[in-house]
Amino acid sequence: MMQHPSPGFRLDKLDRLRGVAILAVLLHHLAIFSPADGLAGRLYASLAEFSSHGVDLFFVLSGFLLVRALPESPRRGWLTGFWARRAAKILPLYALVVAGVFLIVPTALSVAGLAAKSDAFRSGAGEWPWHALFATNWLFFLEGGFTNPLLNVAWSLGVEVQFYVLLSLVFLGGRARSPRLWLGLALGAVAGRCLGVVLGWNWVSLLNFTPGRLDAFAAGALVALRPDWFSRPVRLAGAAVLLGPLLLAWTRESAWLQTLGYSWVALGAAVAVRAAAKPVAAAERAPRLDPLAILGRISYSIYLTHIVVRSGVRDIFLSPERTLVHAADWARLGAYSLGAAGLAAMLGWLVWRWVEAPAQSFLLSRLHPSPTRPNSP
Repeated sequence: MMQHPSPGFRLDKLDRLRGVAILAVLLHHLAIFSPADGLAGRLYASLAEFSSHGVDLFFVLSGFLLVRALPESPRRGWLTGFWARRAAKILPLYALVVAGVFLIVPTALSVAGLAAKSDAFRSGAGEWPWHALFATNWLFFLEGGFTNPLLNVAWSLGVEVQFYVLLSLVFLGGRARSPRLWLGLALGAVAGRCLGVVLGWNWVSLLNFTPGRLDAFAAGALVALRPDWFSRPVRLAGAAVLLGPLLLAWTRESAWLQTLGYSWVALGAAVAVRAAAKPVAAAERAPRLDPLAILGRISYSIYLTHIVVRSGVRDIFLSPERTLVHAADWARLGAYSLGAAGLAAMLGWLVWRWVEAPAQSFLLSRLHPSPTRPNSP
């Protein structure tokens, strides 16, 4: 008999997982120093690569929260409300960022005397429909590379929105609460990546291939639908994911990662979500915010804006030569990482406070009148 999780769980625990995910993304994108040979350098490079999987944790959380919120059977108006909530959450800030990148950034760079960078952005002006239609990942898939430094992170939003479309279709077909469906999609994702490897796709194309990324969402869905599947042996296996960067050189160009590695990471993320989503008593459900949970609450704003901070701090304060050879180099890396991460968090909070949260509340009050707290599934 299918087991469903209790309706009560601590929201701040899931916000903490979002906080972990955005910190991992920051670690990955702030890794602009080239490590020299040696154990410390190899470990740093491996951790920096592994931390890119903060995005996978976001995917697993989405699968868990959205499938968990599905009604037992299709009912009138639910799908409209679902898309209204998703649009209110994603669209306002994303539209502002895309408009800024294509309408403001080239002129601003030209005024600042950075003609070469301005021309590079202008040369890619024709790509705006891909980004506007949440198809960034398919642009990168076809190109086999990232084409816009300020919108490279938008690939994951494309994958996310395409998952919403899939979820809507399987919901209308009455299959969204079928564990077998999600397990089949997870296995299909592995098969899709294996096919891509055989066809010679590079890691960028594999990263952006939506059918090959569905195992992360499926893992979250299975946590929501069958938490009993995540028994102690499975939890121990998932926890072993954390040893990955310590046991091997973690790189997205490896055949291991391109075929089975993404699923292994999804399992580890699913175990973390299962632990955070354990049912609690009603008296314990009130959010207890801490710094990590606050980061999780504003993670979307940080995600869309942190590349600007990285680029500014890098270009203004650091020399082009950024190698890790001496102790002073590691000190500069630490100062840069902490400073840039702190500025990214501050900018993310300001954007969340003055753009994301007000816009979401405004749109929800008009698109979907029923009371829904910002940042809910």
